[in-house]
Amino acid sequence: MRPDKRIFVPAVDQNAKMIRKLHAGGEVHLMVGGYLDNKFYKYIDEQGSKLFLKVVPENDTYRYIQANEICKFLEVNDVYTNVIIDGYPQHLYDDWMLLAYEYIPGRFAELTIEDMKAIGVLVGKLHVVLRSLPCRDMIAGKTKERNSLIKRRAELIRNGYDSGPQPDRVREMLLQEPEFLEMLRLEKGSQPLHGDLNYGNILLSELNGNAIVLDFEDTLHSWYHPVFEIAFLIERFILPAKTDTETIKELSSALISSYLTQQDNINDLFPIPLDTCLRVLSLRSVLLLSEMEDKGIYVDSNEWDKFFSLFDVVAKYKSLLDEINLIN
Repeated sequence: MRPDKRIFVPAVDQNAKMIRKLHAGGEVHLMVGGYLDNKFYKYIDEQGSKLFLKVVPENDTYRYIQANEICKFLEVNDVYTNVIIDGYPQHLYDDWMLLAYEYIPGRFAELTIEDMKAIGVLVGKLHVVLRSLPCRDMIAGKTKERNSLIKRRAELIRNGYDSGPQPDRVREMLLQEPEFLEMLRLEKGSQPLHGDLNYGNILLSELNGNAIVLDFEDTLHSWYHPVFEIAFLIERFILPAKTDTETIKELSSALISSYLTQQDNINDLFPIPLDTCLRVLSLRSVLLLSEMEDKGIYVDSNEWDKFFSLFDVVAKYKSLLDEINLIN
């Protein structure tokens, strides 16, 4: 999904008020646009220096700290990302914490061969480095726990349990992908992945042109085969462009071929067809939304609709995705 352009506007909310109080002045701007639900800000002090800020729940701060350790490891290994500035997190007010990062002037990717190549190189190198991540055993364990939860949820719904706005629709999805869990649990070639390489989590620096990857919170429970991440990139960056099929194939080829330049072993890159990967990912997301609702966590109807739509649209692109499977 390619969101509308994100921009910063002057912030007047409670978070902005407390940020100015914490920093003794300065300007605070809120990021708006697209599907953004989080509270992200740009802070400018009186000397013109800038910070990128996140306001997060106190009980969720540990995830950001764990993800930050992954970012530190990546930076040491020359993968461009962004780490929390020393001295943060800081308590903002009540149950809210403030995280601060270097502000990186940049842009989101355009549908060009050059940008797809840059993303392919970045993600290819990222996957290589993640294979030696010190906490990989922890990630594998957390993913196994999550897969067990997904399995239980799938069994409940298959057996008639109603959850979410369209339980029959979820049952239909499960019928279409009866072996989805076995694909998620594929052992050969699986490794830590980013887990959420959506359009907003890759930035192209205006300073040096480097592609930068952000937000590693989902890495903490993302131990899967890299083909899922490649399929996800094509789904979120290229397919929504609504361009002609030849252009989609050219962009996908640029992405995949550049990815391969960073890999020592390119055998079994596509052990699962791309269209199947995308249906499995959407089904996994729907089952997790069901779990959240049963725990009393509010889920916006747009989230359900998004993953139902993503699951359905794969059929439209099946032939094209089959051709992309064969490109490289």
